[in-house]
Parts: sequence; structure tokens; C-alpha cells
Amino acid sequence: SEGLELEIQARQFWNMRKSAYESEALSSEDQRIEDTLTELGFKFDMRCSYEVDDCTGYAIRRQIEQVVFWLPEQEDICRRFLTDFCVIIDATFNTNRTRLLLGMMTGMSNVMLTTAKAASFPGPFSYFKSESRENWEFFIEVASRHCWIRSPKVTIADSGAGLISVFPQTALGGGTLQRCIWHLHENLKKRISSKKNGYEKEKRAEIYAAGWGYLKAETTEDLDISRSRLYALLKADDKIWLDTHWRPIERIFADRKSVV
Repeated sequence: SEGLELEIQARQFWNMRKSAYESEALSSEDQRIEDTLTELGFKFDMRCSYEVDDCTGYAIRRQIEQVVFWLPEQEDICRRFLTDFCVIIDATFNTNRTRLLLGMMTGMSNVMLTTAKAASFPGPFSYFKSESRENWEFFIEVASRHCWIRSPKVTIADSGAGLISVFPQTALGGGTLQRCIWHLHENLKKRISSKKNGYEKEKRAEIYAAGWGYLKAETTEDLDISRSRLYALLKADDKIWLDTHWRPIERIFADRKSVV
């Protein structure tokens, strides 16, 4: 090194040596997630990001952005019993100490419990940090490869911007995206119950009931009647809100027999 006039500090040498042996180093939390799923017998697929050392170009740290997981038996049974009629997609909060969202896909079994009702059937699950388009796209892509043979005709989901924006480009994009009327009604309740809107308790109850009537309308005639009934109870700002958020998609949640 003296002849070449090279000089390197001990810490720099150690970091370069460490990077060479740890091109895919894991954080302890990421390793626990992977080890736990393996120990419990789950199959899984992950989407990761990497921190790269500027000097060596080696990855020095891996961060799991999302993991999709399912049981081996679940994969076989989903392919056998899930219909291509409908799938429900949602994510829920506060299910774990890491505060990751738990994404779920639930289909309908082709074995009828009664003549009028089919059993719901759980598909894969996913842990992710946010309901971004990247997370929904990866979740749907993995599920389509492992858990169904034919893509469902109808997908029921909430009004999240990430899922709505990426839906047409996914394996589910050939079907209809139908908004979950429960989520839509919850959005209405949240707006109407706000103190700044100033609705009395009795008036709010009327609006909630009228909102359900609007969301559950099954014909064009019922839709017009129930919409007028709801509008008659609302203040001007809330009518504008309804025109902005519900009117453009009312065809999706109304007249469902012809949609499906």
C-alpha cells in the first residue's frame, strides 16, 4: 500500500468487508417476520427495498415493504372451491404490534350452504404499511398466481384511491369494481355526525336511513326516489358532497343485478 500510496481507515475496511459478506443483510424485525411465517408453515412472497452501499454497490440492509402469505392447503382449496363470481378486498388496522395493515381477500365458495346464500371463503392475507397502489397491485398479482384459476367477475372494495387507481391494470381489471356500500355509508355518517354540520340527532337518524335506501336501490326508479328523499334532508354543502362522491358511482352500487 505504501508504494501505491493507498490509505484506508480500519472502520472503512470493516464496512467494506461486512458489505461483501452481507449483500442481502436482514434487519432483526424483518428476519423475525420471515422466521415466524416459515415456522407456522405459511407460504409467502415479499416485496422489499434495499439500502445500497455507495462505495461497494452491495446491499447492506433489506427492508420488507410487504408480505403476502397463505397456507399450502389454502392455495389448493382456493383453486378448487373459490368461484369466479366475486371477491371482497379490504384492509384493517390495529391487528399487530408493528402497526402494519392486514390486507384480506375473501371469495365465495362454490358449495352453497342454502339455495340463496353461499359461504365466504378466505384467500391470502398481506401485511403492508399503507393502502398504496403498489401494495394493492402486488397483493392482487400474488393472489392471482396462487389462489384462483379464473379471475372473479366482481370485486367489492372500499373507495381507497390506491386500489381504485391501480385496479384496471391488475388481474382483476377485466371485471367490475363495485364499491362496498357499508364503507360508503360510513363515509356519510362521518360527514353528517361532524359538529360543524349541525344536524340534530333525530335528523341524523333520518339521513342515515335515507342513505341506506339510496345505497340499496336495485332499479333506476328506486334510485331516483331514494336519492330525492336523501337530498331533501341534506344541507346545500352536503348535497354538493353527494354530487361529487356518490352520483358519479351510483350506477356501480345500484341496479346490482344487471351489473353482475
